[in-house]
Amino acid sequence: MEPINLDPKLMNVILAVMIALGTLVILSDMVIVIVWLFSKDREERGEPPLIAPAWSVAHAYFIAQIGFILANLFFLLVMAVGAFAFFKGSMMAALGSAAVMLVGLIGQNIILTSLPLALIAWIYRAPLYEIGLTLGHQPLHRLFRIGIVASIPVILLSALLEASMQYVAKMASFQSLKALQDAMSKMVGDLVSPGESLGLFILAFLVIGVIGPIGEEILFRGYIYTVLKKRFSVRAAVLGSAFLFAAVHGQPLALLPIFAIGVALALLYEYTGSLVPSMIVHMVNNSAIAIWMYFQLEKYIRF
Repeated sequence: MEPINLDPKLMNVILAVMIALGTLVILSDMVIVIVWLFSKDREERGEPPLIAPAWSVAHAYFIAQIGFILANLFFLLVMAVGAFAFFKGSMMAALGSAAVMLVGLIGQNIILTSLPLALIAWIYRAPLYEIGLTLGHQPLHRLFRIGIVASIPVILLSALLEASMQYVAKMASFQSLKALQDAMSKMVGDLVSPGESLGLFILAFLVIGVIGPIGEEILFRGYIYTVLKKRFSVRAAVLGSAFLFAAVHGQPLALLPIFAIGVALALLYEYTGSLVPSMIVHMVNNSAIAIWMYFQLEKYIRF
């Protein structure tokens, strides 16, 4: 895939949005810290704390923020080491940039998964079945079957929504927005490019189709959904976790399809009480995307 040149005006908009989001995050951090200090003061006086000692939205906020910061720093570190190795001509450079990127993605998933698990197990002292890491009194084969069957309408709905968004962007001449979408998708496209070796594709397939879905389900459906459900309601948890799930993927034209997938996965978790079916659906969806990209099936479809 050739490098994509984005409209300078769009780049300025993106920069302004990033600055605004960064400012909002810093202000939110300050507010939460102030509330936490007041909460500790109330607790010392024997009054009910403002922030719950377990399953707090503030905890989820900081865990997600710290997790994404550490995960992205790790990814940048791995890419920097890979770039240094390339110039030095070492063995690591022979693996190629795609393989180095895969190492970074594996590390990202480990960090994003381990932080909420550590909080729940060591701080909350809660069993992991509270975030869906259980069969929910159902046989594994039934949960697996539910996941396989549910993946069919989820994938079809997602594909329909994304095709609709692509069509609208094309008809409305949102070329800059489409260029941004292509740029955000380029990383995955490079990992599963037909030009890469079969062995590297298999590794990328495992990262995208297996490791990634497991980590994301634990974070978004297992932890964030559970926190929102405990503090608010099932409806708020479904919509909130799905919105965050879509937002972190950073793909403008895929925002609605990913949001729809997030809603479906949250409802599936709520219905079964286990993360197994949602993990299966997520794995099937991501695997289908990887296969689609590797065999370049999009060239057989014209809108």
